Parts: sequence; C-alpha cells; structure tokens
Amino acid sequence: MSAWSEGYTSDVTYTYGYYNELNPINLTIPFLMAGLAPPKIENACELGFGQGISLNMHSATSNIKWYGTDFNPSHAFFAQSLANQIGSNKPVISDQGFNEFCMRDDLPEFDFICLHGIWSWISDENRHIIVDFIRRKLKFGGILYISYNTLPGWMTLSPVRHLLVEHKRLMSSSEHDSLVTARAALDYSKNILEMSPILCQVNPTLMPSVTQLLEQNSNYLVHEYLNQDWHPMFFAQLEKWLEPAKLSYACSAKYLDDFSGCLFTTEQVEFINQIQNKSFAQTVKDYMLNKQFRCDYWVKGSLALSQTEMIEQWKKLRIILVVARSDIVKTISNTLTTNLLDEIFDPILDILSDYQIHSVADLLESLENKVEINAIFTALAILFGKKDIRLVQDDDIIAQVKPRCNALNRYLLDKAKNFGGTGEIVASPVTGEGFLLTELEALCILANQSKLAQDKWTDFIWDIFKAKNRLMIKDGETLTEEKENLAEIEKKKNLFIEKRLKIFQSLGIID
Repeated sequence: MSAWSEGYTSDVTYTYGYYNELNPINLTIPFLMAGLAPPKIENACELGFGQGISLNMHSATSNIKWYGTDFNPSHAFFAQSLANQIGSNKPVISDQGFNEFCMRDDLPEFDFICLHGIWSWISDENRHIIVDFIRRKLKFGGILYISYNTLPGWMTLSPVRHLLVEHKRLMSSSEHDSLVTARAALDYSKNILEMSPILCQVNPTLMPSVTQLLEQNSNYLVHEYLNQDWHPMFFAQLEKWLEPAKLSYACSAKYLDDFSGCLFTTEQVEFINQIQNKSFAQTVKDYMLNKQFRCDYWVKGSLALSQTEMIEQWKKLRIILVVARSDIVKTISNTLTTNLLDEIFDPILDILSDYQIHSVADLLESLENKVEINAIFTALAILFGKKDIRLVQDDDIIAQVKPRCNALNRYLLDKAKNFGGTGEIVASPVTGEGFLLTELEALCILANQSKLAQDKWTDFIWDIFKAKNRLMIKDGETLTEEKENLAEIEKKKNLFIEKRLKIFQSLGIID
C-alpha cells in the first residue's frame, strides 16, 4: 500500500466490471415511476472509476462529455487505453486523488455525478471533499448516483471484516502482497471462528460468510474488505452527509428495489404507507429488508410531474427487447417471489418479440382497451428492472456514436480473442450502454465480423481456445478431448445464432 493511497488498497487492481446504473439514460424510467421529470444530461463525472469500463462505455455510446478520476495509475492507464479507441468524445481521465481532482478549476458544472461503492471505503476527510465538490459542481436539477454499504444489513458481518483487517495489520508480513494477505487472513479468521462456538451460535451467519468469501474473486475481496476505511451507513446518516450539498432522495437506481410487490408483505406495505416522513420510510424499509447495499439517485432540486405530463414523457420513449422471448422469466424474486400476470405481460411481449425498436406511444395505441395504461407503465418498468428491455436513443445519436462503438468493440473483441475468460463487454450504439458477454459469445461476434460463414465458426473458436490452452467446461467438468470440445462449442454456437444473433444485430453490435 502506497502513501498516496490514503489507506485504500493500491497494489491490487480492481475487478473489470460494467455498471449500467452509472449510465444517465437509465435514470429515466425510475424517475418517471417516482413521478419526477428526468433531466437532460450534458456533462457527467465519475469519481473513483476503477478500471474505467463504465466510464468509457458511456462516453463511446453517447454525446455526454464525461470526466473521471481514480487515484490508482494502473486503473487510469487501462482506462486511457480504452479511451484512445473512442476518438471523438473520449472521456477526460485523471489519476488524481479526490483532494486534488475536486479542486481543479478547469472542470465544468455537471448534470450527473456518480460514485459506485467508493463512499463506503474512504475517510471522512475525503467524504467532506466530495460533498463540497457536489455542492459546488452539481447543477441545480442535477443528479447524484451513489451506491454504498448499508446498515443494518452489515451489522452481523462486521466481525468478519474486523478480523480480516486486524490480521492484515498485526499478523501479516509486509513482504506479502494484498492477494496473499487476504487469503491468509481468511484462513486464519475461519480458524478463529471454529474456536468461537458461543459467538457463532449468537451470530450463525459468520462461518457461512467466511466460507463464501473463500470462493470470491481475490481482487474483489481485497478491495471490499481490506481497506483501512470501511464505513457502512444508515440511510439517515448518508442523508445528513449530503445535506450541505442541498440534495434530497429521489429513488432507487434499481427500479425493482422500489417495487413493493417483490419486497414486502401486504401488512408491511400498510405499515410503510402510514409513515408520513419519506426519509424515515426509507429507514424502515432497510430494517424490514436487512438491507446491505443501496444504489440511489439524489437530486439537487426536483420537478414533480402531473399524471398528464408523466404520460407524455412515457410516450416519447423508445424501447427494445434484449432477451430471447423464450428465456424471459415470468416471476420476480427478491425477498418475495411475485408472478407476472400473463394478461398484462404477454400482449406487451408479443409486440416486442420481433426485437425491433418500438415507441411507447405506438405500444399504448396497440394495447388501447386491452391493458390499462398505468399497468403498461408498471409492466415496462418491471421488464426494464429485470433487464429484459432497454431504452433506445434517438436515431441521430445512434448514427453519431456508432463509429465510436465499432472502434471500441473491435479493441475489446481482440482482447477477448487474445486473453478472454473473465467475461467480455461490448458497446451498443442503440441503447447507449454496455452488454456483458460470455467468452464464447464474444468469439461468435468476432467470427461474424471476420465474415466467416457460420459453419466455420466452431473451428475458428476452437483454434483460438487451443492457442490459449483453454478448454470448454460442461456441467462443471473440463472437457479434455478435442471431439468433446468441438461438440460443446458447436452446441453453444448454435444457441447463440438461435437466441442472440438477431438481438445483437438490432442493438447495432453486429452489422
């Protein structure tokens, strides 16, 4: 750990991940369902961008001007390598700490500022710096996206985290890197808990938690548990922190986290509805759910919509189905499992199952006198929350960003060809966001872009696998024979052609 890291792990890079909650286009439906007008976003900023996947995806796929910083120079270097593929509208990338970045005088005012997870692992000093930055740099009407570890959910697991940090601080050799230290701390903590039957009887979640952590990605484990600072918060505490920036809570960035039908019993809903204070209602919900993590939008001034205005806003939207109709699950499972009503969802899915772009206005007209209008909006919000449908950008924006997306995707697919195996991400100019692929799906797209006939794809993919000494896995078992590998690749390839090819063509990822 370096002095410039201020107690945050710096010798291990963060995991490669894409988070579509950081995409401003995705605040539209949660805002409409909360009765709020979604603002127009022109300038955006991500504080602590990790490897910069989301930052670059959202720059490539939109005309929003993005700025971001991450103090780890390895993160910034990788993020810049992605940005260099984009050309025009590439993000402004920095490796500055918050104390330096937030005081820059060359930054614009922002319509959207986002922090994914960072809030829970920084010092109070850095929190004050960030809140002051938001106060000065977030426009009125602007949006803050913030995700953070939440209480009371983390109360029962805090003893595990304490053991890991104390073992690192007092028992680990300074010669070991953080990955070795994390594994050693976990093993030792497991031994301690095995000898602590009274504690484990009172808190039976501790031992299963350690066992589960032993199966986690080591890089994630280091960044999640071994930083000097770790501050889960109650909702009210975060609200108090954000008060100087004049922010108020808007809604969850994940609509299904606001949809009572999959969260609370009828008795719980009635109890919540009696609470007149909206802030206290959020606290009560977190207690009922034993909430561990929140992903929320906060606003610096909001504009409420009338029913008529809300309908007009919905009508302007365009949507596309991005999951094969046969794969759509007709239930929502959270704390409760709720069945989706066929009489509401089937007529909508029947229209969308051509995997083409549809306007909500046309959808409403087609379903007039068949499905009640508010039921349609709720159904679309649920399908959006499940990631079965996505919002579509204006045609002129799609045309403008497509060359940038193509360039970034070529670079990412080449990385999948040469490295791969950790999940690949490609950019859609149509929806303005990234899509996570399996390694084999990425290679199918690469084969298609290489103008190979579909009956040649299997050999193409197998040659790439052989060059990387990789083998297919079936039912949890590694396939060792070439014949078995070819058969499994052929099976997965045909499934991709049947269920995914047309969708990726409609998304502008495949020509």
